[in-house]
Amino acid sequence: MGNKDEDFNFKIKLTGTLDKHEITYAKQNIHNEIIQGVVESDEFEFTLRHGETIFFDGLLTNTKFTITEDKHISYKTTVEGADYNDLLTVARANGVIGENAEVVFTNTSESVVPTEIRLPSATACVGVIILM
Repeated sequence: MGNKDEDFNFKIKLTGTLDKHEITYAKQNIHNEIIQGVVESDEFEFTLRHGETIFFDGLLTNTKFTITEDKHISYKTTVEGADYNDLLTVARANGVIGENAEVVFTNTSESVVPTEIRLPSATACVGVIILM
């Protein structure tokens, strides 16, 4: 059975957006509480649990991204909507921000503990990740 209180570690790397644009994030938990901040470099680390979502705002169309998630020995990770590599220690998705793009990470044990990423053109989301 999956642990809904377990943290999943992510890192997003962005190429070509921080020179002139401010990128912000808002992380929403299952109680609808929101933590906000500013992404201050081209790499940003965060954690997500079951039901959490992170939104990235201020990304330009054609921004390249790489999202990695540390592997958990007791979970199988799948990714939809981006080029995906299942490596020994991380799961990695690569893509480019475009209109209505969506990337979903799902971690499964005996039960499903979803962690997903959605990338519409100007928006970003993890647990669910949304890039905007």
